[in-house]
Amino acid sequence: MHKKFLYVLVGFAVLIGCEEAFFEEDQPNDPVANFEYLWQNFEERYALFDFKGINWNQVYTDYRPRISDQMSGDQLFEIMSEMLNLLKDGHTNLRSPIDISRYGPYLEAPPNYDAELMERNYLRN
Repeated sequence: MHKKFLYVLVGFAVLIGCEEAFFEEDQPNDPVANFEYLWQNFEERYALFDFKGINWNQVYTDYRPRISDQMSGDQLFEIMSEMLNLLKDGHTNLRSPIDISRYGPYLEAPPNYDAELMERNYLRN
């Protein structure tokens, strides 16, 4: 019985010491923190910066000064949408309760782009 108690006690101490491994720290929910989180996630996970010739650090330099804790959620959403649209990636969307932002390739399509053909043959339903 004594050994069993000791194992439980050691196990409990290990779990308490590993709290950070099991529980994420609450992130602040303000415009600056949300912008930083979005930018950093793309910095770490988006694979096409070099292929597309995008200097993501320069994007940060250009967009970060436009963010303040006093701005509205709508304003933040517009700026972050604009920033992500620089990627010209139809698979990169930003969703929020207020809106959905997506890059539509047809907005900057070449003259031979036929939206009706795409809809009829590829985008049905």
